[in-house]
Amino acid sequence: MAISAVPGASPVIGHLVPLMRNPVAFMSGLAQHGDLVTIKFGLKTAYVPCTPELIRDMLFDLDTFEKTGPLFEQLSRLFGHGLALCPNDDHRRQRRLIQPAFHKHNLPAYFSSAVEATTEVIASWRDNGVLNVFAETRALAAEVLAATIFVGTTVARQALHAFNKQLADILDQILWQMLLPRPFGRLPLPGNRRFQQARKNFKTILDEAVDAYLAEPSSETTSLLYHLTQPLTTGEKLTKEELVDQLGTFFLAGTETTATTLSWTLHLLSQNPQYKEALYAEVDDRLAGRRPAYDDLAQLPVTTAVITETLRLYPVTAFLTRVARKPVSLGKHNIPAGATVIFSPCIVQHRAAFFPEPEKFDPYRWVSPAPLPKGALIPFGAGPRKCIGDSFAMNNAVLFLATIATHWEFEDSSTKCVRPGFNVSPYPQHFRIRLHARDPRRRRT
Repeated sequence: MAISAVPGASPVIGHLVPLMRNPVAFMSGLAQHGDLVTIKFGLKTAYVPCTPELIRDMLFDLDTFEKTGPLFEQLSRLFGHGLALCPNDDHRRQRRLIQPAFHKHNLPAYFSSAVEATTEVIASWRDNGVLNVFAETRALAAEVLAATIFVGTTVARQALHAFNKQLADILDQILWQMLLPRPFGRLPLPGNRRFQQARKNFKTILDEAVDAYLAEPSSETTSLLYHLTQPLTTGEKLTKEELVDQLGTFFLAGTETTATTLSWTLHLLSQNPQYKEALYAEVDDRLAGRRPAYDDLAQLPVTTAVITETLRLYPVTAFLTRVARKPVSLGKHNIPAGATVIFSPCIVQHRAAFFPEPEKFDPYRWVSPAPLPKGALIPFGAGPRKCIGDSFAMNNAVLFLATIATHWEFEDSSTKCVRPGFNVSPYPQHFRIRLHARDPRRRRT
C-alpha cells in the first residue's frame, strides 16, 4: 500500500524549517496525510506512524525497532549509554538493575527531599518580580533532582550549583549539537567551545561525586544514589562507569522535561484564569499554606489534571526516533531495513477523535476521563522502554505547581509572542511572568 509523503519539503533541509518553527504544530498535523507518512529529515526520509495502534506496534517491538537514529547517536556520544540511551540488547539488564530505585515504596522519601529543595528555591523569588519562566523552572528542576540524588552524601552545595550551571550550558546547545554534522561541532565557535567545556566539567563533577560516594557510602536511604548502588539479590549491580552514565542521563532527561512541563503549565494557566482560580482554591483547601506531603498527591485532583492536560498538549518530547533492524510491516505498509521511524505523542494527543476540541486547554476532561484507546495518551512513551521515572516526574510536577500556587499569584508579563522553542523539549519561548505574593492561609471562594 502506498505511503503518503508529507508535502512542503525543501531541497536539502527537507521539513526542518516547519519542524523548527513549531515542532508541536508540525507533528500534530501529520495525521491528516494518512496512517503512516514520510517526512524529510534533512536528506533522510523518515517514516511516521500516525495512529495509536501503529505507534504501539512499533514501541512494543524491540526486536525490530532499535532505539537509535541520529539524535540518539549524538546523545550517546555525549552522555554515554545510560538506560534511556542504551541499545535494546542491554536495556533489559539495565532496567532490572535500576528498577528497584524507582519502586513506589521509595517515592515518598524522594518526594520529601524534593519538597525541601522546592521550598528553598521558591522562597528566593521576589514579590512583583518578573521571571524568565523556562530558565527559572530549569534551575528549579535541576536543583530538586540534584537534592534527590545526592541527599545525605558528601557532595558539597557549591559543587551542586556548579554542576547545575554546566548542565544549563549543555542543554542550551544540545539540540544543535545533535542535528549538525559532526565536523561543524568541532569548529572553534563560541557556542561549540562553551558546550565542550561544559560537557567536560559536567562529566568531571559527576565522576568526582560518584567516586566520593563509593569511597564513603551513605546509609541515607532517601537518596536516589543510595538505591542505585545497592546490589540485586544475585549480587549484580551497576559499575561505577554505569552509575555516571545513568546520572548523566537522569539529569539530561529529568531537568529539561520537568522544566518544559511546568513552564507550559504556567503559560496555559495564565491564559485561562478560571482554571488558575480552581487551582488556588484546591491548594488553599487541601494544604492551607503548609508544605505538601506525599499523601497529599491523591487529594489534589485539579492540580494533577492541570499537569496531565499540559502533557497532552505539550508532551515532553515532540518526537523520538527508532531504526528498523529488518524489513517490517506496520499495518498495511512495508518499511525497509535501516529506515528511520519517528514517533510523536503530539500526533495522537491532538486528535479530535480522542479529545474533543483537541487544541483547547481543558483540565476538567481528566477529572472524570472518558475511556481512551491504548496509546492515545503517551507523554512518557509506551512499551518496554517507557520512561522509568514517569511517576517520579509526575509527582514532582504536581509538587512544583502546588507549591508555587500556595505562595504566588502570577500573570503573563511576556513582551514577545510565546511559541514553542526548538529544543529537546519544545519549551514556551519568550514566556515571562510577574509574581505577586499570596497569603497561603487565605481560603479562596
